[in-house]
This record gives sequence, structure tokens and C-alpha cells, in this order.
Amino acid sequence: MEIRQLISEYYGCWVGNDRAGARARLADDLVFRSPMHDFDGADAFLDCCWEYAAGFNSFEPVQEAYGGNTAYVAYGVGDIKVGEFIRMRDGKISEIWVTFRVTA
Repeated sequence: MEIRQLISEYYGCWVGNDRAGARARLADDLVFRSPMHDFDGADAFLDCCWEYAAGFNSFEPVQEAYGGNTAYVAYGVGDIKVGEFIRMRDGKISEIWVTFRVTA
């Protein structure tokens, strides 16, 4: 699977409130880093962060860059501007590094 397709499907799961679908696209040993939280493991990440799925009414990236098994995606969720560096391994998302800025 190409990383572009994987990321599209993954964010589609957030928009569609499909936690099981999102989980299926994450490596068990996911590394997630952000200014607010660090998680090692897909289940720990989703247990904390899935509540934010309610804010995903649509997913429209404002910037995307893809190369091999990595990607950078920038998008907005309400008043928050988000940038994510994503790495894929064995067809699943293995790392997510997040930065964000509140604009309100």
C-alpha cells in the first residue's frame, strides 16, 4: 500500500468515527509524539486521543508532501492548525509526530 492511500484511509476513519478502522491502520508499537502527549503503542494513543474524533467533520489537507514511506500533512480542525509527520512500516502507520497552533 502506498503511504498516500494509507493516510487517506486513516483520516477517513477519523471523519467517519470508525475507531476500529483507524486502529487497523496503526502499528501495534506506534510512536506518537506531540506537545501535549507522548504515547508508545496504538491502543494507548487511541484511548486518550479518540475523543477528538468528534472534531473531524471533514479532512481537507492544506499541505501534503510524500516521499517513500514518510509524509507530512498539514490541516485544520476548527481553530487548531495541525502538522503531522507520519512514517509507514509494513503497510501501517508506525510513527506520528504532531505540531499544532491554536488560532483563536
